[in-house]
Amino acid sequence: MLRGVGVLGMLAVHIQLFAFPSLARWNPTAYGELQGLNRWVWLATSVLADGKFITIFAMLLGVSIVMLTSETGDPASPAWRAHMRRMVVLLILGLLHAYVLWYGDMLVPLAMSGTFVFFARRQSPRKLLILGASTFLIASVLSFALTWPTAQSDPVALAAWREQWTPRPATIAREIAQYQGGWAEQMAHRVPAALETETWYFVSHLFWQTAGLMLMGMALFKLGILNAARSRAFYLRMGVIGFGVGALLMEIDSRVQEAQLS
Repeated sequence: MLRGVGVLGMLAVHIQLFAFPSLARWNPTAYGELQGLNRWVWLATSVLADGKFITIFAMLLGVSIVMLTSETGDPASPAWRAHMRRMVVLLILGLLHAYVLWYGDMLVPLAMSGTFVFFARRQSPRKLLILGASTFLIASVLSFALTWPTAQSDPVALAAWREQWTPRPATIAREIAQYQGGWAEQMAHRVPAALETETWYFVSHLFWQTAGLMLMGMALFKLGILNAARSRAFYLRMGVIGFGVGALLMEIDSRVQEAQLS
């Protein structure tokens, strides 16, 4: 049921990509105005939904790896074969999804990350939490390291980034025309976008993010948190602290983004 919540919750975030040009997902002022109802919808989505449901889905994939090992017994070979079959099927479905239907697929990154984290499934919860948090943080470190020095030292690269962040009307019009055309016309945008997600963006960001979440999901399951083994009071405290601190941090982040866009 929790996995279903994660899948359906992604719609609240991705529906913008289904309706608008791709850059509007990151810069809502690239297509339309960030005022009135548009601003409140963007703010609510950013604070309450963005990044939350893929986190649930990735953590539960880590949980399923631990559960699969328990179900198939102690020998590593049967568990490995069952896990690899799952990842291969997930990879095939993701590739079909990315190149036939929608470039924003996340099944391919999850399948590739899940293949690696399998080897950490027998670690203690403490080690899994440390490894997962450290792996997750690498995504932020890499993002900063790959963008900030370039922006400070290369004016040409900075200008190109700004132009990409606020594209020309002709660029927006071309993407709209592609997706209002037939399936073949859509591939001109879908294939490069999907390929970038599965290569450069996966290596620099998605792998570290999804693998870290899977490892932390394993740890939380072993600690009895994700299998309803703790008391109701424990989950109530966890919810209050998590929503309180998380909403505050996301509100600050959204305000910073809004200030940069204005």
